[in-house]
Amino acid sequence: MENLSDIITALGTTASAIAAFLAIKQTIKQRKISVTPQLVINNCQIKSHDLYDDSYSLFPISDEYYLENRPEIINAGSGVALNTSVKVEFDFNYKMLFFSASQADINEKYNILFEDVSNEKEHKKRFFIEGTHTSLLKEAETIYDLGYISPQNNNSKAIKLDLSKFYIEMLLNELLYLNKLNNKIDFVKGPSFKITYSDIDGNRYKTHYESKLKVYEQTKKINKIAFKGILEFQVNKSNWTQRGLQKIRKSYAEFMEEHNYNKYK
Repeated sequence: MENLSDIITALGTTASAIAAFLAIKQTIKQRKISVTPQLVINNCQIKSHDLYDDSYSLFPISDEYYLENRPEIINAGSGVALNTSVKVEFDFNYKMLFFSASQADINEKYNILFEDVSNEKEHKKRFFIEGTHTSLLKEAETIYDLGYISPQNNNSKAIKLDLSKFYIEMLLNELLYLNKLNNKIDFVKGPSFKITYSDIDGNRYKTHYESKLKVYEQTKKINKIAFKGILEFQVNKSNWTQRGLQKIRKSYAEFMEEHNYNKYK
């Protein structure tokens, strides 16, 4: 009987230990979920002016429009994102060479020259662009420090990324040139965005987005063209699985659906 009692006691102790271990494991899991941020870049609308279709446009989009229609970053997770930084990569020199080489095929009366005056010590690209009748210095920041981003809820707002307008100007001009050369083009590849941030426990996260400007409407007039499109963002599959992206976007969509229901019921 003593042996049986010892066995029962041992089993009870083991069961208690297992239960305690599982409880601790569940607490750790819940803790991890509660502090995990998930940053997502939302697509944004892009609309150009009526552009002359035979030369590079220095001002293809209005300041007022772009101020209201810039990429937004939302935190679809449950924890605060700290030390958030966005690095933007874009091959300006390649695009400028394309514009210079293609101008004669579009209208040989005009020309476009450029000079890269960037300083390697700065997180900024600078180009001096000279056209037939004017010249201008254009700049684009490459690093954006956003600090902390709270989880998306009924009281928080998405963070507008103060993306330099020069990026969008380059994409719109590329659309203009390609449409003139090839009659029609549906999209052009945009910059890449590398987002890094951490949670309150100090864990670091990195997400690499690719972008493209996709045209859904273009209007042609005599010697002019205008574009309406969407700057779309997609996680680089080699950096993070598409399944993970879909899970985040689905969670955010479900949140917004619930938010709108509570708001209008």
